[in-house]
Amino acid sequence: MNSLHSKFDEEGFRDFFLPHLNSISKSHSATGETFNKKGKTDILIQDGDGNNVFIAECKIWLGEKELQYAINQLIDRYVSWRDEHTALIIFNKNNDNFTQLVASARQAIGNHELFVKKINDSSASSTRYAFKNREDEEKHIQLELIIFNCKE
Repeated sequence: MNSLHSKFDEEGFRDFFLPHLNSISKSHSATGETFNKKGKTDILIQDGDGNNVFIAECKIWLGEKELQYAINQLIDRYVSWRDEHTALIIFNKNNDNFTQLVASARQAIGNHELFVKKINDSSASSTRYAFKNREDEEKHIQLELIIFNCKE
């Protein structure tokens, strides 16, 4: 029998997380496909005053080139000058060597033109980085790369 996650696409994974995110805090709201800056981001968390506290983009792993594209999409389309906390949430559905996938993703992050530095490893498959904001390179964005292995 196929598991539920084998049928999930990016939106399915996002919709799986939203109820949990909304249960964490009554003073924050998490929404999906929410307009911010120039487009609709996959996950937007705002405080009770409507200020953005977190922006995330969900992607199925399709390689380093697509990860670079996802970074640009997140920073260029969804992050304004005031936004500081972001994430790329990557789902592996097809690759057998998850350890190599994580290493490839981390290398791609480090090669991005706006990369500043690695801040820390949050876990074996989650790392926090500092990136420049393209509109103001003195302003830095924290980007958490979170990778889930969903391969059966």
